[in-house]
Amino acid sequence: MTDGAKVTGIGDVRTFERDGEDEDGTVVNVDVADETGSVRVSLWDESAEAAVDELDVGQVLRIQGRPREGYNGVEVS
Repeated sequence: MTDGAKVTGIGDVRTFERDGEDEDGTVVNVDVADETGSVRVSLWDESAEAAVDELDVGQVLRIQGRPREGYNGVEVS
């Protein structure tokens, strides 16, 4: 078991239109890795904005979420 995953990259916040809603959503992808491999973490809305403001490459995080197959391999959302 790992103590955490190191942030290896932080993408740009993207805005998208939500079907049937007036307010747009935001998403950012954060790449993290540990000794077992790497994974992309998708953060949405308030978490996306906070990630850009508060995360730095090299920072170590504990990740909790649901892994699933994404466009570029396994992603956690």
